[in-house]
Amino acid sequence: MNNLIGKSKSHIFDFPSETMRVDDINVYPLRNFESMNVLIDNNMHLHQSVTHEASQLSTEQFKEWAMYPDNFFLACEHKGVFLGLLFTVRVKPEVFNKILNFEMKKSEITVEDFASYDEMGSSLLLSFFALNQKAATLLFIRFYAHLIANQGCIADIGGITNSDDAKRLVSNMNLQYRNSMITEDGVKITSYSQTLANLLASEYAVKMLLSKQECPEE
Repeated sequence: MNNLIGKSKSHIFDFPSETMRVDDINVYPLRNFESMNVLIDNNMHLHQSVTHEASQLSTEQFKEWAMYPDNFFLACEHKGVFLGLLFTVRVKPEVFNKILNFEMKKSEITVEDFASYDEMGSSLLLSFFALNQKAATLLFIRFYAHLIANQGCIADIGGITNSDDAKRLVSNMNLQYRNSMITEDGVKITSYSQTLANLLASEYAVKMLLSKQECPEE
């Protein structure tokens, strides 16, 4: 998973982690955190710094969507200190396709566009930030575990980005180019998607799931 995530300057920072044991780092659903609003405020600062205005969401939307039971909002902490987050929503396939084809903005999503627990949906990536590589790795381990456990109700994975770091990450995840648009101020925004079956069959995922590797944290 560490290799899949790779190095990133805009999504993974360099907060010291040498003294942090993995056993002391916790990843929870965001709605279980007492300081959920504070974490979302932190997310907004980072979200706005790397996401073009055309793809941004509001604080109110993040807070509302985090409480929806079938969405996947994760936060990571070490002894009470915030280390990272990973936010996705599970939307209806037709909404997913509209967003990735730039026929609809993420900010136009409403709760009626979320897939219910008993119907097939598509996972739309919203935000990912971490203060160090350990936190980033644990967030993505939990995300992949979620995808594996929910293969019966997630058809596709996708996202929209203008960040070069994010583009490298989605490439490692085996997400494929879907579409692109040029904003009024000349910024290129690109969408990527992949079926969940093909994402889990990618080179990194297969190695991660099937091959035994040395891990200094074991």
